[in-house]
Parts: sequence; C-alpha cells; structure tokens
Amino acid sequence: MEKIGNFCDTPFWNYTDSSNASFPIMTPCFQHTICPSIPLSFVLLFTPFLIAYCSRHHDPSLKWTKRLVYKLFLTCVAVFLSLAQLYLVVDGWLPNVLSYYISGVFTFITVIDVLLLLLLCVSKGVVTSGVLHITWILVVVSDIPQLLWWIEQFKIQSDLSSVPCGPVRFAFFITHFLTGLQLVFIHCFADVHHTTGYENLTDSDKTMPELKRSFLNRITYWWVSVIIKKGYFNPLTMGDFWKLNARDRCQALHGAWRKHWEPAYQEYERKRTAFQSRNQSGNKKAPKMPSVFLILLRIGWRTMTTAFALDLPYLFLEFCKPYLLKLLIDFVDHPEQALWKGISIALLMFLTTSVNSLINNYYYQEQTRGAINIKSILFPAVFSKTLKLSNAARKDKTAGEIVSLVAVDIDQIQDFFFDSVVLFTAPAKMIISMIMIYQLLGTATFFGVAIMALLVPINVVMVKRQKKLQVKQMEYKDERLKLMNEILNGMKVLKLYAWEPSMEKLVEDIREKEMHEHKHQIYTNIVQDASYYCTPFFASIAAFAAYTMVGSGDHLLTPSKAFVSLTLFNMMRWPLAAMPHVVLCAVRANVSLKRIAEFLTSEELDPNAVEQSKNENAVELQQCTMSWSPATTIPEEPNTSVLKDVSLAVRRGELVAVVGKVGTGKSSLLSAIMGEMYKMKGRVLVNGSICYVPQQAWIQNMTLRENILFGSPFNQQRYDQVVEGCALLPDFAVLQGGDMTEIGEKGINLSGGQRARVSMARAVYQNNDIYLLDDPISAVDSHVARHLFAKVIGQSGILANKTRILVTHSLTHLKHVDRIIVMTDGRISEVGTYDQLTKDGGAFADVLREYLAEMIDRQKTERRSSVLSISDLDDIEEDDTLNAILSDLTANSLGTLSYSPPISRQTSRQPRTHNLSVCSDGGSARGIPKDRLPPPEVNAAGTLIEEEEVETGSVDLAVYGMYARAAGLATVTAYLLSIIVGGGGFEVASSFWLADWSTDSLLLHNTTHSTKERLAVYGALGMSQALFVGISTFFVAIGSYTASKRMHRALVHNLMRCPMAFFDTTPLGRIINRISKDMDKADDRLPHGLSYCIAVSNDVLVSLIIIGVSTPVMIVGIIPIIIIFVLIYRYYVRVSRQMRRLYSTSFSFVCSHLQDSVAGVSSIRAFKAQDRFCDRMERLTDTNVGIYYHNSVCNRWMQVRTDFVSNTLVLITALAAVYFGRYSTISAGILGLIVSYSLNITGYFGELCRNWREVETNIVSIERIKEYSSKPPEAAWESSIDKKPLANWPTRGSIKFNRYSLRYRSDTDLVLKQVSVEINGGEKVGIVGRTGAGKSSLTLALFRIVESAEGSIEIDGVDIASIGLHDLRNSLTIIPQDPVLFSGSLRMNLDPFGNYSDSELWTALERAHLKPFALESADKLNQIISEGGGNLSVGQRQLLCLARALLRKTRVLVLDEATAAVDVQTDANIQATIREEFADCTILTIAHRLNTIMDYDRVIVLDAGKVAEFDTPGTLLYDYDSAFHAMAVDAGLTS
Repeated sequence: MEKIGNFCDTPFWNYTDSSNASFPIMTPCFQHTICPSIPLSFVLLFTPFLIAYCSRHHDPSLKWTKRLVYKLFLTCVAVFLSLAQLYLVVDGWLPNVLSYYISGVFTFITVIDVLLLLLLCVSKGVVTSGVLHITWILVVVSDIPQLLWWIEQFKIQSDLSSVPCGPVRFAFFITHFLTGLQLVFIHCFADVHHTTGYENLTDSDKTMPELKRSFLNRITYWWVSVIIKKGYFNPLTMGDFWKLNARDRCQALHGAWRKHWEPAYQEYERKRTAFQSRNQSGNKKAPKMPSVFLILLRIGWRTMTTAFALDLPYLFLEFCKPYLLKLLIDFVDHPEQALWKGISIALLMFLTTSVNSLINNYYYQEQTRGAINIKSILFPAVFSKTLKLSNAARKDKTAGEIVSLVAVDIDQIQDFFFDSVVLFTAPAKMIISMIMIYQLLGTATFFGVAIMALLVPINVVMVKRQKKLQVKQMEYKDERLKLMNEILNGMKVLKLYAWEPSMEKLVEDIREKEMHEHKHQIYTNIVQDASYYCTPFFASIAAFAAYTMVGSGDHLLTPSKAFVSLTLFNMMRWPLAAMPHVVLCAVRANVSLKRIAEFLTSEELDPNAVEQSKNENAVELQQCTMSWSPATTIPEEPNTSVLKDVSLAVRRGELVAVVGKVGTGKSSLLSAIMGEMYKMKGRVLVNGSICYVPQQAWIQNMTLRENILFGSPFNQQRYDQVVEGCALLPDFAVLQGGDMTEIGEKGINLSGGQRARVSMARAVYQNNDIYLLDDPISAVDSHVARHLFAKVIGQSGILANKTRILVTHSLTHLKHVDRIIVMTDGRISEVGTYDQLTKDGGAFADVLREYLAEMIDRQKTERRSSVLSISDLDDIEEDDTLNAILSDLTANSLGTLSYSPPISRQTSRQPRTHNLSVCSDGGSARGIPKDRLPPPEVNAAGTLIEEEEVETGSVDLAVYGMYARAAGLATVTAYLLSIIVGGGGFEVASSFWLADWSTDSLLLHNTTHSTKERLAVYGALGMSQALFVGISTFFVAIGSYTASKRMHRALVHNLMRCPMAFFDTTPLGRIINRISKDMDKADDRLPHGLSYCIAVSNDVLVSLIIIGVSTPVMIVGIIPIIIIFVLIYRYYVRVSRQMRRLYSTSFSFVCSHLQDSVAGVSSIRAFKAQDRFCDRMERLTDTNVGIYYHNSVCNRWMQVRTDFVSNTLVLITALAAVYFGRYSTISAGILGLIVSYSLNITGYFGELCRNWREVETNIVSIERIKEYSSKPPEAAWESSIDKKPLANWPTRGSIKFNRYSLRYRSDTDLVLKQVSVEINGGEKVGIVGRTGAGKSSLTLALFRIVESAEGSIEIDGVDIASIGLHDLRNSLTIIPQDPVLFSGSLRMNLDPFGNYSDSELWTALERAHLKPFALESADKLNQIISEGGGNLSVGQRQLLCLARALLRKTRVLVLDEATAAVDVQTDANIQATIREEFADCTILTIAHRLNTIMDYDRVIVLDAGKVAEFDTPGTLLYDYDSAFHAMAVDAGLTS
C-alpha cells in the first residue's frame, strides 16, 4: 500500500508483513491515527453521561488524600506529555504529515477531558468513575502497538538513529505509557469523601458499601466478599446486613411515587365524580384509571435505560462469538496461516466472553435494582392506601385480598420489570441472528424464517388465553387467602365447635377451582414451551435442506457454515425459550397492575367529612345524615346502620353518655365524629384532637408498655398515673415481664378485661382533647367499671377536663354523666340529664322499665334467691324517681319469692371503694382479672411470640424428597428419563451426525451419504429429540400440578390439626406467608426453575460429553475447571440459602404488620398515627428488600467468578482447536463441534448457576411448607370403633374431675393441681377465682384444648381422653364472649356441615331473636355475612352465636360471659332464652360478674389451680371466712 500523500509517512497497513510475521507489527500511520482515536471516541461518547451523573450527585467533595493528589499529578503529567508531543510536531522535529498532528491533538483532547472530568468528580464527591478507568485502560491498550514497534526498532538499531527524533520521542512515549499504567492501577481504588473516611462511614451507619467502592471492585463484586465470608463460616442474622443506599430506600422511592401518583389520582377522582353526577344512566364510558405502569416507568426510567444501554454492547459481543468461531474454523481449514492468527482468535474469544460476562452481570444487577424498587414503591403505596380506604371499600378489600396484593401481585409486577428488556432484546437477537445466517446460507434462510413465523399466531392465541386464565386464578387465590385469614383469626372458635373439617373443605373447594385454572394455564405453557424449543431445530433443518437441495452444486454444508449457523440457531433458542416466560410475566403483570390500580383508586374516606372548628363546642353535628355506604339505601345491605338528621352539640369538658338498643346507631355516631362514615348531608365540626377506645380492643404484638405509649414519648409520672387509673398495676405484678411483657397478636395472652383496660390506657396516655369511648367498660366487672369511671372517665378522673362521649349499655353510671343521648333507629330520640329523662317517661324510661321487669321475671322463674334482686337493684333504688317504677313492678312479686338467707341491704349506700384501684375483672377487687383464655406461658424475659425458626446450612434432602413424592415418583422418573436419555442422547447423536456431514462435504465427490440421506437422518434425530423434550414438559406439568395440590392439602390439613398453643405463639403473618407467598412459589416458580435447571444441566452434560468424546485429552483441562466451579458454587450457595430463609422471615413481618394495621385501622386513623405506621412499613420493606438485594449481589459475585471459569474453558478449547487443527488429524467438523459447544457451555454454566440458585432459594419455600405440614398435631378427631361414645352421649351431663392436673407445656408449672369435682347432670355451676386461679383452664380442659398432665375428666362416666376430640367437642356447647363469624352465608355460619333443615335454622333464629333480621334480606338464610361479621352489630353477632348453641342443644353448655358487649335488653333476651332452652342441661359459667351466678345451684371457687370451695352460693355467702364471701363483698353484693 503506497503512502497517502501528506497524511502519513508510512503505509496505513502492511498486510503482507503482518500475515507472514511471527507476531503482527502495526505501522506508524496506524499507530498515530487509529490507536489514539479509540480512547478519544470512548471518553467523548461518555462525557455527557458522566456530567449528568455528577450533576445529580450531592455527596460531599472528595478528601485530598495522597492517592488523589498523586492521581491528579499523573493526569497533569499526561497532559504535559501530550502538549510536548504536539510541540515536536508543530516545531518541525517530526515529518510534516497530518498523522502526527492527529496523534498529538487526539491525545491532548483525551487527557484534558479526563483531567476536567476528574476535577468534576472531586467537587461532586464521586469516589470512582468507570469512564475514567476504562479510558486509561484504552489509552494503555492503544499504546501497546507502538510499544511493540519501538521494541522492533531497538532490534534493528539500538541507538534509534534511523527514527526521526527517536530518543526524545521514545522517552516521551515510555513516560506516557508508564503514567497510563500507574493511572490504571490507581483507579482500581476508590477515593473518600472530605467529611470522613469510608471505613468510619460504614462502621457507623452500616450503609451498603457498593457506591463507595471503585469501579473495578464494583464490576467484580469484590466488596461482597465480606458478607459471603461471614455467611460461609457463621449463619447470617438480620443484623449482619448493610442498609440499602438512600436511592433504593422506600423514603426516596415512595416520595417520588406520591409526587406522580397524587396529581393523577386527584384528576381521576375529579373525572369520576363528574361522571357519576352527570351520567346516572350509564351510557357513557367511565374515566380511565391512572396507569400504575407508566408512573413506575417514570420513576425507574434511568435504571431501565441503563439496563437497555448495557444490553447493546452485550448483544454486539454476543454476536462476535459466532463470527470468531467462523474465523477459527476457517483457520483450522487452512493450517498454512500464521500461528499468531489462531492464538489471537482464541484470545479474542476469551476477551469478548469475559467482557461480555461483566456487562451481563452488571445488566442483571441494574435490572434487579429496578425490580426491587417496584416493591419499595408499591408496598408502602398499598399500605398507605389501606389506611385511607372508606368503609364501603374495606368491605370489598379484605385483609386476605390485601395480603394477596402484597404477596403475589407485586411480585408478578417485579418479575415483569426484571425481564421487560427481553421483550426488546429477544426480537433484536433473533433478527441479528437471521441476518448473519443469511450471510452464510443466503435465501435458504427464509425457509427457516417461515417456520419461525408460525410462532406468531400460536403466541397470540396463547397470550389471550393465559390472560383470561390468570384473571380467574387470581380471583380464586384472593378468595382462598381471604377465607384462610378468617379461619386463622377464628381458629379457637373452630376448635371449640369442631368445625375444622367444614372449613377445610371450603378452602379445598376454592383451591380446586384455582388449580383448575392453573392446570389449563400449564397446558397452555406446554404448547408454548414445546413450540419455542422445537422451532430453532426445525428452522435449521428447513434452512439446511433448502441450502443443500435447492441451491446449485456449490452449496456445500461446510463445517464453518454448519456450525456457525447451528450456533446462531442455538443463540435464537434462548430468546425463543425466554419469550413465553416473559410474555406470561407480561400477562400476569398486566392483570396485577390492573388489580393494584383498582385498589389504589378505591374510594377513600372524605378528608373534609369532619371540619375543624374553633367555637365553644368540642363536637357539633348539624342535621347530619350519615351512611356506611355511598347511597343511603342499599337493598343488598338492609342492615347497614344509618344516622338520620342527627343534630348534637357537646361542650368542651362535658361527659355525655350514648345509650340505646342493639343496632340503633350508637357506634355509628362515634364513627361519624371520626369521619368514618359517608356524609349525605349536614356538617360535623370538631374542636381538638381525638382519641378512640373501640368496643373490641385492638392490641398490637409488642410489649405492654409499647401498646400503652403507642408511639408517644415516655413520661414516667403520666405513665404511672395512667396505669394506676386503668387498674393495670396488679397485672404488671403478676406478669413475669411486668409492663415489658410481650403481648401476642390480638392480645392473646391477656384477658378480655385486660385488653379493654390496655386499650383505655393507650387512649388516656395520649392526653388528647376529645375521647370517644365505645362501651369499653362492658368487658370488665362492675366494681372495676366503677373504678375506671371514678379514676378515669368520671368527673374526678384523669379525663375530668376532657370532652368524653361514652357509649354504654351499663345503667349504673348514667346518674354521673352530664347528659344522656338516647338513640332510636339511627336518630337521637332524647337528650337530657338522667333526672330529666327518667321523669319524662320516654324511650330512656322504657329501657329502664324493660330491664327491671326482666330482672323480676327472672327471679320468679328461678325461685332461688332474693340476693340477686336486692344487690342488682341497689344502684337504681337510690333515686326517688325510679322508686315508683320499681314499686309498681315489685309490689306483688318480692313477697312471693322463696326464702333465702337474708342479706342485709343498706338504704343509704356507703362508698364501696374496697381497694378499687385493683385490676379485678373476675369479681374481686384484690386482683382477679377476667382471664378469658388462659395466658400462654411466657418466659422470664416476658416474651411470648416465638422467634420464627430459620434453618441453617444446606436444604435437607428430605425436602427434595418430599417434593418428589408430592409430584409422584413415577412422574419424576419418567421426566428424568425423557429429558436426559431421550433429549440428551438424541442431541449428542444429531451433533456428531452434523459434524460428520459437514466434514463429508469437504470431500466433494468422495461423500459417503447422499444429501437426502443426511437430511433424513438429521431430521429424524432432531424430531426424536423434540418429541422427548415435549414429553418431559408434559411430565413437568403433571408433576407440578399434583405436587401443588398435595402440598396445599397437607399444609391446610395439618394447620387445622395444630393445637391452639401453636396459634397463640405464632403470628398469623407467618402462617399467611406460607399459604400465600411460599405456596405461590411452589405453584409456579419452583417447577419452572427446577425443570429449566435440569434441562440446562442436561445441556452442560451433553456439551461435556461431546467435548470429551471428540478430544479425550480435553478432559484433563475440563476436570479442574469443573472442580473450581463446584467449589465456588458451594462457597456461595450456603450464604444464598440463608439469605433466602431470612428474606421469607422478613416478609412475614411485613404481612403481620399489614394484617395488624388492617385490624386496627379505625384506631390508627382516630389517633392520627397513619404516618408512624407507614414509616414502620417502610422500614420493614427496606429490611425485606435489602435482604433480597444482598442475595442478588451475592449471586452476581458467584456469577462473575463462575463465568471466568467457563471463559477459561473456552480459551482452553479454542487453543486446543488451534493446536489440533495444525498438528493432528482431527477433522474440521469435529473441531467446529467442540468449539461451538464450548461457546455454548459458557452460557450454560451461567444459566445453571443462576437457575440452580433460584431452585435452592425457592426450595426453601417447600422447606417452610414442610415445617408447618409436619407440626405435631393435637389428638385424633375421631374415636376408635371400640371407644366411640353413643350418638346421644352425654344423656345426663354429669361431669367428674378425678385428681385432674394440667400444664400448658412440659417445661411449665401446673396450672390445675389435683382438681377433684363432681357435677351432677342438669346442675348450674358457676366458676370463679382470682387471677391465675385456673378458671378458663378448667373450661379448656373440658374441651381438651389443652391435654391433661395427670388425672382424668369423665362425662357420664366416659373418660374424655379416651375419645376423639370431635366426638367430645360436638357433644359440648360453648357461647364465647367474643363472637366470631366468617364471610359466607348466614346458613354457613349457623350450620357449616349442613346437618339441620331450614325449619330448624329458622326456629333457632327465632329463639335467638334474630328472625326479623334474617327476614329483612331477600336472600334470607343465604344472605352474605361479610368478613368477621362486619355488616352486623356486635350484639347481633352475639345472638348468632346463641343461635349456634340452640342448634347444637347438647347436654352440657359452657358460658364465657356471653353478654358483656350487649345492651341490657339483649342481655335479658339471651338470659331468658338460655333459661328456657337449656333448663335441663348442665351449665358451667365462668363468672366475671358474681350476680350472674348467685341463683346457680353451686359455685366452684378456684385458687392457685386448686378447688378452694365448692358449695351453694347461699352457703358460701354465710361463711364469712370463705373466699367467695370476700369476692361478694368486693363486688358490692353483700357487706
């Protein structure tokens, strides 16, 4: 090549010299033009991106360390050298040609740009820059040709006299080269900020060091080695993880979400309101919901763009592999070429695969970061919306459905964002592959394209079907999780009623519907997977056939064409195989995005429903009409409470009582004041902050003190005052941890009275202005109620100066309130003082009259004792106004009562203080709390909830065995045989056949087989492989479907059989996590990942067999590489497993917090604590997402290292091909085969590590399911045939305790000790005792909720321990204090087994006074009860529990203060029904109010687990030394 005029003084490229030399030498013209342009082009291309990054960076400037100063000095030296080189050109020291000017200018621009960028990074606090580091690497690499040229010149003439200005130029060059090398080395280390050194920073706040490490450290993930090493030698704990960087935390991401979402939502609300007001006829299209997807895209576009940008060089380098393969095969075909060419090709293969590996791993890391940001955005978004939902929206969005959104839907959206780039890169990869195949095979390529085009209509049909199936499946999944959530919340009631089989069947019926849709989805996936897998092969057959048979005689299938084409077709297999997965992810994400959008656009509470005022009234309602639903009348919900034309003014500091019958709107009035209801008209004005005490206490899973403080600062003086006023000090004394005792979910280890008092203390401690008290004193005894009223609520209590609105069913305290509001049918019928209302003779007087009449009628019926009437009427007879009413009612009654020992009654009441500061709920002022359920044992530290078990080490093989057995061992065996023996064997055969075919083609006329024979055999082998792969896919589908059904059935079955202690000590969030997230992984992710992993393992095995068989000597190099690979993987996988387990555990905390908050949303809103609860959700989310991110970067750490190992295998294979091609007789076809498979194996190793890691982490879900599926169950439900009691057992109802002892766990003390009691059939027996005496333990022993330690209980002579639990529990009846209902029909709540006729159901409802309620609905018995009975009042729920008892009508009835939460009239109705319907039954009553058992036959007094007294009430009362007498004195029943 001649000189290019004045451009160069040497040829640009001397091909002849290069091809013949032992190593190529670039000409000076090439060195001075092309080489300096490489780093310049790179730095100019990325300068804008680095400037943009620095502009968004707000860290402190960098500290001027010695290393940074030296880095700046070396950069300045490089600038000086470039100027010196330019000076030599300008001053004429060098030939006057353009190439020298270009070299000087390009070098100067490069280094000056680098210098300016370095200064920018220093000022903006950027500790490392990949742009600068790579630029210096390129500078050094581009100088290597010049270095080799100088070495060649030294060989020619050592003094360089033949080179113009040789010594000076060489000095400048070598200084520049060494400077570049030093800068490359220095950039391997990160700088530090000016404020602090990095080590101090990470030690203080444990922030993830990723952004503080150097570029090289980050792309090799060397910084992750610290936690990998820690996790390898010791099991990781939550405290071992770094915090997420600020950019990835919820605080930043959720803030960005609100910035975009709130304007869009407000605009949508405006359009929806306008649409509803203008378009009642419904003939216009409703406004479109805001796009959650677009907003997520706006927030994460930088991450997505970065990932997409990284995919471009990845694709370029990926397609360099087949090109280099073609060059290598051509080199082997022409051994006369220079050896350096083959070595260079081999090294280029290694370099491209290594760089591509780093890019690919960084791409995956960015995708992972973008995906986890989805969780960090949507978790808090869904949670904050949960706290804003209106009551109508809450009915549609139950706790189970919200958990499903968090556990399943957000995961599916995250998966799509992780894989979304594939939607663009996969088609691009296929198009590029087709173009390159076209260059090899020409028009024959279009025959292969035609085969692939058939995928389009198949894909369209399958996607539509998948979307439809996904929608239905998610609906059933929501329904299942909703029901399971209710079952777990009501598990105690299920066990007491022996309803577990019925509920288990309901769950399984829903699961069957869900799995039916899932099965069809699996079949759809089989069609897709099979078509995508087989398409590349059939396309290659079509292309090869067309090329060899249709073309002219020179169309021979040479090794280079065959194996490069096959490599390209195999490269298309990945995008084709990935497409169905990504399309399925897109379909699922589309469904989930719609569900999330529907939830986030659900109706919210009107923030303007309550107006803040500054007038003299604390609360004012002006002609308010309020409803629980958007419309005032809803036919489907006739029982919705509505307030009508309510006007009310409550002055500051006033104490107002609200009374009325069940369902008249008392609680609704409080809800209206809090803004919880729909305001149809009127105004609600509030002056001050509100505290709310709900009727059913809401207790969090935290310590007692934390429950009381509720986020407020601790003030010892006020705290002591509050706990003393709420009578909690004695409780602190008996609890092992005092006020630091951990309280279980829903206050499981507190009695009903304790829960109510903790709830009261929480409100009182807040010291707000207005207190809304929804009958909090109904759950405590009368004397404790007096104490609370006197010390807290009343005029001399802690809240004396506060505004108090008290809903109550107790008539005792009404004389001491400022005003009384009487509610009737949603209206205020009367307002006035106690004296005014009793004199007026209105609705209030009617309530008193009905109550007193019922009490006297009760005495007439029982004919037992005058004690009850005198003591109960005592509070009322003080006032002269009611004496007339009482006289009229009792004039002819009291004289006819049978005689009982007289109890002196004082006409003038004495103050009954009697240490009223105690916490007794059980009838004593000396510290007897009402112990509803016996508190599960706590340890010495006061903790109750057990830490979630987190397995360590490798997953037990038994877990894999469990999954294999669940899938079916025959199915698993058939799958392995079809994929390994069938698929793998035929692939090996077809590969060797193709190698032989391509080699045969080189022989031209000496071929051993015709082209048709070659095609026929190749096609037959390929079709056989495709057939076996299709069969294996079918076995995967059948096995995964069977395994999912069996594991879910086993999980639910065992949960139903777990003892109650398990549910007391296990947060429901953990159990729900197993049923939702872990089960979802077992349904979808695990089978897909496991089958894919086995398929990739089979590909690796096939590749190794082909390489080993073709060149046996390669086994020597392959074995150590495999050993290194296994060691790296084993080092990593131990950490990965542990992280996965901790990730699942941390997600349980998220679920628990979500469920807890849903249960207490009214209290949270009333206390204005939404921000605090949202902050906690953000912290829990950061922890959960942080562990996932740690797992991801650990995976990248492993992937980079295993990729390097597999790239080394590529290098060894390529060098071996160069050697054997030059010095052995191995055919080019075989060499092409082993090189193509070695290139494939790099991807296989990566996919194997990535997917096996997923399998290892997802199999943890099976491990967690197995854990709860194998929990020790309670005793057998059914008796053996020889011990089964008679169908009508018990006939008498006699109960005998024989030296009975009980403990809750083997390591705890006895709570019942040698109890020996005999109760005759038909007796009415009360059970009383002090705190911890064992009252409820006795009852639970009767139902065998807890098993005996020694002794026995006999009912009608049958030892209850000898019969099945359901035989026992179905023969007993209990009416619990807390009414538990389930979502479903009224019929199902009464009779889940369908054992009773409609007439029997109607009779039970009538006797329970619920028939009018049932008849109001058009659906009658089939009317729907919402979750937890939310559409019924508490009183109506209690009556429904009474109806259940009436249906069962067993000979033994247990009452656990069944009337505490109802008004006096409902209480009277319940008592009358019990006396009438259960007159001949044995009744055991846990007495929280002694007056309810004074007319009983006998009373059991328990003390410290022993029977202290057992006699008639009258006898015990006459014994002034008895404990019962002391309790009666404390309760004010006697003196």
